[in-house]
Amino acid sequence: MCRKILFCLAFALALTAAAKSNGFYVWQRVWTPEVTEAVKTARAGERALFVLAGELEVSDVWARVNVPEEVWRDERVTAVLRAPANALEDAEKLRDHLQREIAALKTTRVQLDVDVPERKLADYATLLKVLREALPMIELSVTLLPAHLERNEVAAVVREVDYFVVQVHGIEAPRHREEGYALMKRDVARRAVERAKNLGKPFAVALPTYAYVLTFDNAGKFRRLYAEGFPGAPKGMAAQVAAPDLTLLAEMLDMKMDVVWFRLPVAGDRWALDMETIRLLENGEIPTPCLELTSAREEGRLLIRARFRHQIPLECARVTLRWRDAALRGEFFSLNGTTFDTPYGTLPESMEVSPHACGQWFPVAFAYTENELR
Repeated sequence: MCRKILFCLAFALALTAAAKSNGFYVWQRVWTPEVTEAVKTARAGERALFVLAGELEVSDVWARVNVPEEVWRDERVTAVLRAPANALEDAEKLRDHLQREIAALKTTRVQLDVDVPERKLADYATLLKVLREALPMIELSVTLLPAHLERNEVAAVVREVDYFVVQVHGIEAPRHREEGYALMKRDVARRAVERAKNLGKPFAVALPTYAYVLTFDNAGKFRRLYAEGFPGAPKGMAAQVAAPDLTLLAEMLDMKMDVVWFRLPVAGDRWALDMETIRLLENGEIPTPCLELTSAREEGRLLIRARFRHQIPLECARVTLRWRDAALRGEFFSLNGTTFDTPYGTLPESMEVSPHACGQWFPVAFAYTENELR
């Protein structure tokens, strides 16, 4: 009991002291050089990291993520183990799986992310109790959903862990594109936080940095939801994006609670906000989405770059080009999907820029001209 009390105090004090350095989920299943660099930067910034270590698949085997071993030696890193809802149908087998994986990881900080149906909360509490008894020195936490917090059985679940994380975002897929949907609902999120506070256990709230993409057929009927890896809308389909609401995120941060961002921004991540946007939110600002242009002379030509700031764009954006001398002509060439409608030998007054990752500068055009952008 003393160990639990000391941990609870340490958890609360550590995250309160780092109120503007919230944690991140590292949910990437493939560790590219970009992921490794993002993790390195986050660790240097004293960020707590919750790293996906493995997942129980339908074939009843664990799919391990190839995480560098030295990551687990960082005291700010927690290993996250995922399991689907049906895993609780055989709680004994799930317990054995978890114990083997925890032993293999050689870590003392573990979080379980199990898709627990509300009717199985009592069974989940029993499983956690057995794990706690078998692994008394493990710092154990779980993820919960707003729906879980509405059930009385959740008290037994949180009693068996050191802390819990509430995920307040998620998409209820609409039947038709005309129906309303949102990545996070204000009333659901705020109520979940208030109910979490009443459980008397340290907790954090997972807030989204990433967007979902929804696809619809020509009749507007919902077809599929993508949380990552959107390959582009198939022929005959239309896509819409459910992106983080920056104003709502700012409101949630203003509730002065501990936060774990889901997920860690990685350079070039097409469907996530960048670190600059997150830092501004953490500092109490609500960033304004915009499309920025910059230009520079390189190798005898005017190279133009653009970036989408504080947004996860789905469609092309039109931008106005203001030239220093409206009468001065030149040759203009587009890059990276940029389009413009201007006769050859003249400089366009506007162009459409194709969507790219949030915060990423990319070349959109170059011109052979003595003219300059204002």
